[in-house]
Amino acid sequence: MPFIVFKLYYEAIFSPKAYSKLGNYSLTKYAQVLYTIELSHRLYKQNLPITVNSFEPGMAKTSIAREDPLAIIFDSFMNTFLPFLLSSPREGAMTAIWLALSDEMKDKSGRVFGDGDEIPMGWCIERDVAKGEQQTLWTMCENLTNSTF
Repeated sequence: MPFIVFKLYYEAIFSPKAYSKLGNYSLTKYAQVLYTIELSHRLYKQNLPITVNSFEPGMAKTSIAREDPLAIIFDSFMNTFLPFLLSSPREGAMTAIWLALSDEMKDKSGRVFGDGDEIPMGWCIERDVAKGEQQTLWTMCENLTNSTF
């Protein structure tokens, strides 16, 4: 899974000085995968028949970055020179629909998918899972929301 960040920078979550649109977007995608892994583990430990997975919709033609000058330049470049790499928003949503409705997903949980296939986690996620970062993130989220699961 392609990440621009290679670890969970907690200081970037809370510091306005550390904020960057692209960096924080990548950080939230990274955190989403760790959170999904931990949620899957907790559901399994409680013997609940619920699966949770992350998905990568790919690069879709959306206006998500319409106010970011660099993103506008990137989008213009992609639309002009490499439009075949961009999917429609409908195509980008197909993985989420497949994950929600497919019978073959009923026993798969805590994974990442894109274009109907499982995507390897990558060394940075595996390293952080081995260090228990998904549990640290979970605890931080519980503290921020004043809730537990």
